[in-house]
Amino acid sequence: MGIYTAVNNKVLDAKIQEHLTCIVEKICSYIQPISIILSGSFGRGEGCAILNGDKVKFISDYEIYIVSYEPKTRRIAAELSEILSKELDVETSIAWMRPKRLYYNRNKNASLGLSRPSISMYELKAGSKVLYGRDLRKENQIEPEQIPLWEGILLLFNRMAESFSVLSNRDLYSEEKWISKTLIACGDILLLDNKIYHYSYEERKKRLITYLDTGKYPFLNTNQLEMISAAYHMKMFGNYKKYESIELENVKQIVDNVLRYSLQKEMSVVFSSYDTFPDQYLGIRRNFYTYSAFHFYSLSNPILDNIIYLIKLAQWNRMPKLQVLSKINIPWHHLVYSVIPSLYFFESLSKEGQTKIESYTNDILFLFNAGKAEDIKGLKEKMLRLWFNFCFGKNV
Repeated sequence: MGIYTAVNNKVLDAKIQEHLTCIVEKICSYIQPISIILSGSFGRGEGCAILNGDKVKFISDYEIYIVSYEPKTRRIAAELSEILSKELDVETSIAWMRPKRLYYNRNKNASLGLSRPSISMYELKAGSKVLYGRDLRKENQIEPEQIPLWEGILLLFNRMAESFSVLSNRDLYSEEKWISKTLIACGDILLLDNKIYHYSYEERKKRLITYLDTGKYPFLNTNQLEMISAAYHMKMFGNYKKYESIELENVKQIVDNVLRYSLQKEMSVVFSSYDTFPDQYLGIRRNFYTYSAFHFYSLSNPILDNIIYLIKLAQWNRMPKLQVLSKINIPWHHLVYSVIPSLYFFESLSKEGQTKIESYTNDILFLFNAGKAEDIKGLKEKMLRLWFNFCFGKNV
């Protein structure tokens, strides 16, 4: 293995190092941070980049955290993400993190107290590289067996939402890469379920085959388990062409079975069809206190989540309708997640079921002043925007 990728190639390592040096210098020309951390695939040493002659095609992106006390860093990070993505011709995502968020494993900069363990914070502390400044990752280390199954469900929800963009705007590798990421999310759920999750793709692939069998998961056959395992390998090496012969419906079958299993086990959510999913998902209110986005010491309250969302929407001049107050006791990111699986499996619904989900989705869009969609493509595009707003805090 190389320093930053799964292949031992000095040319690739040198090119990536050149990019990272440029990133650090650019950040430090704007602000003096406490530290700069490389996370994600490249931070784990498993990034994917393909050398073709003297040119490098980047499949993975750069994920950078600036650790700083200064709130202005959020704006600077957003600006630099756009600037560096264009300059380097590599998708570069830069985010701001308060030092105490890193120290106390907090899910958000606005959280207080010690948040529940998350995949992102575990991987940031256990599988990343400090590019500049002090190393603050050693305090309050997270053990992977502490990570709740919800984290895997959340990841799978996000992959399903991503598909709304990928499948309607295909480019080279887009669909195959998304299939790999979706199968990895399914594998991560199984690893979390067995308390054997690991930050490394290579190690997860080994553990999936070594420790899991279809006896515990009768909804998966051996071929499907091997398909999930292979996804980790493809993510590291970018060999997505193996998915060209895979029917999307086969992937959706795996997603359906894994999602139903994990939702029932973790959240007591059971549903017969995806046209009933929103009601079942939103019907168990205790989940909204367990899975809040923001934490305030021992207090997790949906209203607090939504106040923060309102502040963000106001900053973006995207104020919702007054009727949204009828949903003030439901964290609005859960309103988004309540419809994502139904849209993902939309084509499998009956005509009556499709009409029901179209109406439900438009009701959610109305609450947030997002307009009305006339077809499934429009529904997915508009919900994708809300997903960015509430689940990633991005104005798109």
